[in-house]
Amino acid sequence: MRFAQYGISHDHAAGKARVIRESGQAELAGVYEPSARAREELGGNPAYDGEHWFSRKEEMLEDNGIGAIAVEGEIFQNVGFAREAVAHGKHVWMDKPAAG
Repeated sequence: MRFAQYGISHDHAAGKARVIRESGQAELAGVYEPSARAREELGGNPAYDGEHWFSRKEEMLEDNGIGAIAVEGEIFQNVGFAREAVAHGKHVWMDKPAAG
C-alpha cells in the first residue's frame, strides 16, 4: 500500500516514516507539512532523506494511488488532518487519540 505522511511535528513522525520506508509491504509516497517552521526545523531528519515533499496537501489527498495517510502533526492538528484524509477516502494511521 502507498502511504503519505501528513505532518512531521509529532514525536513519532520520523519513526513512522522509517517504519513505512523499511516495510516490505508499504511505500512512502511523500510527506506534507503545512508549517514552514516545522519543515525547516524537522525536515532534515534522515528519515526523510530522498523523500518527495508535497507542496500542497491536495497533491497528497487527491492522489488516488495513495491509500493511507500517517497523521503526524502537532497533537491539536491531528483530528483535523485525519478528518481530511478520511473525507478523501484514505485509511488513517494515527498513534493515539488526539486532542484538539
